[in-house]
Amino acid sequence: MDPRAGPTVAQVILKPGGRVQGTIRRRGQGIAATVSAMSFSDLYRASASALTDEDGSFLLENLAPGQVWIHVQPLGGSDAQGLPEKRVWVNEGETVVVEMDIREIQVSGRVTRSGAAAAGLRVAFDNEGQQSSWQLKEGQSGPQRMVSSIAPDASYALRVAQPGPYTARVERADGLVLHSRPVTVPDAEQHRIDLEFTSTSVAGVLVDEAAQQPIANGQVSAVAKDDPDRRAEVRTGADGRFELPLEPGTYVLQARASGYASTQSALDVGLFGMAEQRLALARGWSLRGRVVNARGEGVGTVQVFARGEQNEDATAHADTAADGSFELTGLSEARYNLFAGTDLAGFATLAGVGPEANEPVLALRSQGRVRVTVQDPSGAPVRGAIIVISGVEGAAVFGLSSFFSVTDAAGVAETSVPLGRIELTAHNGGERAGAATVEVRPGELARVAISVSSEQSPR
Repeated sequence: MDPRAGPTVAQVILKPGGRVQGTIRRRGQGIAATVSAMSFSDLYRASASALTDEDGSFLLENLAPGQVWIHVQPLGGSDAQGLPEKRVWVNEGETVVVEMDIREIQVSGRVTRSGAAAAGLRVAFDNEGQQSSWQLKEGQSGPQRMVSSIAPDASYALRVAQPGPYTARVERADGLVLHSRPVTVPDAEQHRIDLEFTSTSVAGVLVDEAAQQPIANGQVSAVAKDDPDRRAEVRTGADGRFELPLEPGTYVLQARASGYASTQSALDVGLFGMAEQRLALARGWSLRGRVVNARGEGVGTVQVFARGEQNEDATAHADTAADGSFELTGLSEARYNLFAGTDLAGFATLAGVGPEANEPVLALRSQGRVRVTVQDPSGAPVRGAIIVISGVEGAAVFGLSSFFSVTDAAGVAETSVPLGRIELTAHNGGERAGAATVEVRPGELARVAISVSSEQSPR
């Protein structure tokens, strides 16, 4: 607008948006709660909230079309940690029905490490296929949701909001996981689960391959081959040293640091640990680029992923700065396929990028939507599978929406993806995986089914 030209007439058109209605119950009885909705439209984020009626029913109106996260906060001071959440898609002028029944179960038991009480550690439960940093609230009376300290007598007690599969993990106060295992919580008011584990440690030093000097603040991790959820990860100290607490088993040992190419190797850990490890990293090449929108403007806080064109295990990641610029470091492959984007801003890909590239530009374009159904070989739904974008128009990529798309109890997840021929891969704890290709068109909800097996991911 030009102030010298006088008043300018602006027309603002208000649209009704969509609605979400439903009922919040605890074991079949309506409860008093605050129901919040966070909307993620193509243009902005907005929130709305409402109190439930006496029967637990609620109504949220005028929600922006797009993704909506539904959160529940019971009244009366009870925390919402670990309570079920719903993600739904809202269309203009339509009503989505959401029903939640909180079926809280108290889980208790004993945790022992090599036969002795694992006092001073804590137990946390995660929904299958996820890992969350649950807060242990000091001074709260009674068992907390999802997390508990381990008492001197090895006992613990916590609450989960729903029956079903979980991952139980034993960890230090700093979040370092010492033990994890899948568990199933039945639909009962109380259930006992005892956890016993044995752990040792693997120590070593991370060095520059050429100079043989220690690398500070590098990342060293070990992932169990038979259970990718069982992992440990630490940072190296100023002297390049690290120590990983691990249970006996076979692992993939990985090391990475800024400006270096990552490395990985097999690691067999016995009951009494193993000899000290010396890990060497070679310098890699770097790639600077920019992510822009359709108007050519830089877009900040966008994830950029690189995947090796020939070696698809070679990956790198960076987030864009406020002006849309990014830098990928420690690249070791000749060429990479780049993927960038978010649910809100759209997506972009660029294939075959090498060291000669002069600050490549990834231009974000409109996204589409896919409803994915994941089933096991018998046709039963797979809950907790993570959906990853693994191919765009035949180019192998690694890509995520802004939010992890995880299948629900019906084996269904809905996610944003680029337009065109898209390959999606379902990861289910690394033990079962499958992939499928779908054509995604503007304004349409594409549908695809993925059948998972006991084999590893196809990529």
